[in-house]
Amino acid sequence: MPKIKNTMLAMSALLVVFHLGQAHADTVIMDFDTPLMPAAVFGGFGGIHIEDGFETTSIAFNDLANPTSHIHGALNLGTGSRVSQLEADAGGAIFRATSGDNFAFTSWDMPTLDTAVTTGGVSNLHVVGFDDGAQVAETILTSAAAGTTVSFGAAFGNVDLVEYWFELPGRGEDPAAGVGLLNLLAEVDNVTFNDAIPAVPEPETYAMLLVGLGLVSFAANRRRTHH
Repeated sequence: MPKIKNTMLAMSALLVVFHLGQAHADTVIMDFDTPLMPAAVFGGFGGIHIEDGFETTSIAFNDLANPTSHIHGALNLGTGSRVSQLEADAGGAIFRATSGDNFAFTSWDMPTLDTAVTTGGVSNLHVVGFDDGAQVAETILTSAAAGTTVSFGAAFGNVDLVEYWFELPGRGEDPAAGVGLLNLLAEVDNVTFNDAIPAVPEPETYAMLLVGLGLVSFAANRRRTHH
């Protein structure tokens, strides 16, 4: 009987550890200060800013022969810390793990988000998560996000690439080439990454665990009846 009890306890412990494993996450924060992000990162020329196993660079314009898309490392006058600026003449930017592994894209601080089109109307900032080339998540930010911490939610919990860009004009397009789009500006800071959240187990997984527990219980009852 003690062996049966120990087996049941071991299987229960396995379930607990399994769920704790689901919740475990190592946090990395890209603050652009350590090391300092340079004044310009040119995606078309291979410029990449790396911190603690994560990297950011820009999305080249569709005219790959003359790539000019870029993001800037700039000083936040309010806090004195470095921020990443996606300016009006950038076609977008990305975040990814240097290892290529999946990760959870958790949040970022957004000191500035200027979306006003000078000729009238507004733009939006698209933040899109991908896994193996397939889009799995999207958040659309308006000027209301300025001065806030943006949380990206469970949909960004298991991605291998995050892109962000202004719409209008669109991914890889030059806002400076569009009338009234010159003033678009997105500043991000303290970009937070966590371990990828494993996919929710299939019902069959739980069924197998329950069957295992049932067999152990059946064996315990049979042994007790035999004695």
